[in-house]
Amino acid sequence: MPDVLATLAKLPELCAARLPNDGSPILIRRGVAGYWPFKPDLDVDAFNARHGTTPAQVEAMLCGSMFGWDVPAADPDTHGEQVRKP
Repeated sequence: MPDVLATLAKLPELCAARLPNDGSPILIRRGVAGYWPFKPDLDVDAFNARHGTTPAQVEAMLCGSMFGWDVPAADPDTHGEQVRKP
């Protein structure tokens, strides 16, 4: 089982992502289950770039928010170069 505190330390406080089922923009907060819907015109990539958030961190936060922060997929190191593309 991963060390949750070590995993959370690798993640930004907040990131933008797209819902896998319909692509709508959402915000995810580190360590918190679920997400918050955001304005439809949010440029997810620009938001994350402005905050220095990597695609691996976004994918890890999406996984953590859905499946728990203690799963291996919540660690950005498990995502490498091959992350989901919108």
